[in-house]
Amino acid sequence: MNKDKKTDEEEILLPPYTGLRRVYTYQPYTVHRVKRMLKEIGCVAENINQGYKANRRVGYRELYRIKRISDGKVIHPCIDMESLRSFFAEHDFPLEDEKTIKRKE
Repeated sequence: MNKDKKTDEEEILLPPYTGLRRVYTYQPYTVHRVKRMLKEIGCVAENINQGYKANRRVGYRELYRIKRISDGKVIHPCIDMESLRSFFAEHDFPLEDEKTIKRKE
C-alpha cells in the first residue's frame, strides 16, 4: 500500500500591483491613546456609572458611551475598552501617534 505522495499545493497568481497587508484584530492601545483616536474622528467616550462599589466584583469592566462631539448624538450606548481597542486595530489605526513618540524621546 505504498502510494506516491501527492502534494496539494496550489499556486496563487496575483497581479503585479497587488500587495499583502497585515490586519490586526487587537492592538494594546492605552486608554489615553483610545481617547485621542476618538477625538480624531469627532467622538468622545463618556464613562457610564455602574453603581457604588461596582468595581469590586469579579470580571468588572468600565463601560463607555460613545458620543459625537458636534451634536451630542450617541453613536454607541455601551461599549468596553477592549472592544474599542479591537475596533481601532481592525480599522488600521496606528499604535502610536506624535504625542506618544514625543514622550518616549
